[in-house]
Amino acid sequence: MFLMAMRNVISLSPALVVVLDEVGFATLIDFLNSVARDREAMDGATVIGFLNLIADKPQTLLETQATILAELRHKTPDFNEQVDFTRLNDLIPAHAYLSASVPEAFALLSPLLPIDPESIHIIPIQ
Repeated sequence: MFLMAMRNVISLSPALVVVLDEVGFATLIDFLNSVARDREAMDGATVIGFLNLIADKPQTLLETQATILAELRHKTPDFNEQVDFTRLNDLIPAHAYLSASVPEAFALLSPLLPIDPESIHIIPIQ
């Protein structure tokens, strides 16, 4: 259902879709060594706790999620050195969904590396 909604909002067909639950999102934040909010570093559990506090304010929640994702896009790892993805890979399938296998996902992403943070666009779906 989510992917069908995405197709209605975005005219392009994404090559790769990643869906994370709270555990997956918190693990991603920790993998990328925290995210800053108002100049304060927050680990994954803190971010999830904060998002849960504002869950009853949908517009604020969407804006905050977009801000966090924008911050994370600047923290992509430097793939010139070896990166251990075990913590992220272990999330599948219980806490994360990939529309491709992990090797296929890396094959799709590798030509794009290093990732230019400005090429990633966050579009909250309302």
